[in-house]
Amino acid sequence: SLNGKCETGVCNCRIAWKGRRCETLNTLPPKKGFGYRGTDAGHNTSSWGGAVLRDREGLYHMWASEMTEHCGIGAWVQNSRIIHATSQSPGGPYTRKNVPWGVFSHEPEVVPGPKGEYVMYFTANLRPDGSNHGWCNCCRKDSGPCDGSTGPGDCPGDFPYDEGNSYMSWTLDPNGGWSDKVKIFANYIGGDTNFVPVILSNGSFVGMWRHWGGGNGGSRQFLATGVDWKDPSTYIQHHNE
Repeated sequence: SLNGKCETGVCNCRIAWKGRRCETLNTLPPKKGFGYRGTDAGHNTSSWGGAVLRDREGLYHMWASEMTEHCGIGAWVQNSRIIHATSQSPGGPYTRKNVPWGVFSHEPEVVPGPKGEYVMYFTANLRPDGSNHGWCNCCRKDSGPCDGSTGPGDCPGDFPYDEGNSYMSWTLDPNGGWSDKVKIFANYIGGDTNFVPVILSNGSFVGMWRHWGGGNGGSRQFLATGVDWKDPSTYIQHHNE
């Protein structure tokens, strides 16, 4: 698994992993009510993921995907947006502060830049209606529990949009001021890449991107490199697994 070493038939795991085959993250026990638990008008929302960075004052910032209109993750292509939340501790609880990117935007990964930047990578296909509302409505009067799940009839047919492309945006202030999004991997045709890099002190980067389909028919991971994280023309997708 690359999460440890096999010595005399026994797996000695790296500190971040545990289990017979070092297959399980060695995390602290979870606490109920922590993390991000968004609500609107007293009703639960559904969220996905969460990238967390600590600012210079010690405040923790999270960026996560959240489904509008109280829908579940099954309506992610129709209703996902990116929210920004903060907490005094890394585990939360987190409180939503703003919405950097509306519907449709998804799977934000925010990494530190070499000069104090906050660099976000995400999938987006922003809607022409201003991106404030999703395609599905999971909180209709006299229909459904309005609890962050998607039920029958919540999503109209003939959905006209796809996932869009992978983008990058950055800011020096985690509370806002994000740059215009720029497309990365300009010639790539496919679904969201889930790209996440480590940006080095000289501005170059190394990261991983995801391709769906082909080969085993599922999700496959590949390397990506570049010499300047701000210049999308330098982003190179490698195709050797």
